[in-house]
Amino acid sequence: MPPSRPSNVKLLTEGAQYIKRKRRQDNGGGGREKQIDKILFNDDDRAEFLTGFSKRKQAKLAEKRERAKKRDEDELKAQKKEVGPVTAAAATAVARPAPQR
Repeated sequence: MPPSRPSNVKLLTEGAQYIKRKRRQDNGGGGREKQIDKILFNDDDRAEFLTGFSKRKQAKLAEKRERAKKRDEDELKAQKKEVGPVTAAAATAVARPAPQR
């Protein structure tokens, strides 16, 4: 008779059981001793947090706009640098094509 193999469930849950044991050892045995008894809130900070969603969202949008504006300016500078200096005659020729007869 071949040697018995551990069940599939046991093999699959072995890692989870190891993690549970490790957590218990790290917490000193039980989880209840390290739990917080009471949480105190600062009412002013809490009110600011709860009412400040719109403010924070607007600030994020403004920052994104600024970054996009800077990125566009940088791209424009790069394009201008790539093209090179434009003379007055070339600028007028591009702006106003010569009349056709």
